[in-house]
Amino acid sequence: MSANLRFRAPARAGRISSQGAAAALERSLPLRASAQLGVLAIIVAVYAGITTAAPSLQRSFPTVTDLAVAAAHVMTSTSFWSAAGVTLQAAGLGLLISLIAGSVIGVVLSLHRNAYRSAQFVLDFMRTVPPLAFIPVGLLLLGPTVRMEVTLIVASAVWPVIIQVYFGVRNIDPRLLETARSYNISPIRRILFIVAPAIAPSFATAVRLSATMCLLLAVGTELLATGSGLGFLVGWYQQATLVGEMYVTIAIVGLIGVAINGILNLIEHRALAWHRHEVKTQ
Repeated sequence: MSANLRFRAPARAGRISSQGAAAALERSLPLRASAQLGVLAIIVAVYAGITTAAPSLQRSFPTVTDLAVAAAHVMTSTSFWSAAGVTLQAAGLGLLISLIAGSVIGVVLSLHRNAYRSAQFVLDFMRTVPPLAFIPVGLLLLGPTVRMEVTLIVASAVWPVIIQVYFGVRNIDPRLLETARSYNISPIRRILFIVAPAIAPSFATAVRLSATMCLLLAVGTELLATGSGLGFLVGWYQQATLVGEMYVTIAIVGLIGVAINGILNLIEHRALAWHRHEVKTQ
């Protein structure tokens, strides 16, 4: 019985420490949100003071009142919501394809060290090419379509996934795989219970990097090459000299990116709590 008590004590201590960390995080969230709102209020106040003190700047930088009116106009416009749907659909589809293709390629390259060495030049070359440089090629091959937009997103967002998955698999402790083989554990169970948990932190990082990149690529492609989406809407407002609406749409794109990153961080925080606890105990 004493042995059982000695065995259970660390587990209970671990649960208490993890609960305490979660409670501390929940207490810090309101303080962090208040600080961020305070900084935002300061920025708005400085912007309002500059535009009020220098009326000559109001042609390029509308006042806070004009931006509020433009925000109301944009948010009540059906064209904005349809454009947001097009952008999010293209970015989401590009992210999904990038994650699937990148995971498969990363696992294949990790099967043998020479495979990665053979493909390293191609990986380094493709991931350093500016994404918008592919737009002329995409227009030439596919035209100004959503398929072209998704193709360009995948061509730029798949590389972080490949790199993260590859190194996640390569960093798996070989003793775990050897133990699984010695117990005749099937390959599927090895993938589900050894490989997948081991690469989960690296994969989560790849998801966050690729999600933000997909949104930026979608807006940039729409701004230069397509006839729909939030990027096209920003360009149309600029050509129509609706400067307030243009700034509001740009700000909304930034807020969408912040929201996506925050949601992914929350999911990662909940899903990989075991990994953080493991790192702290090492």
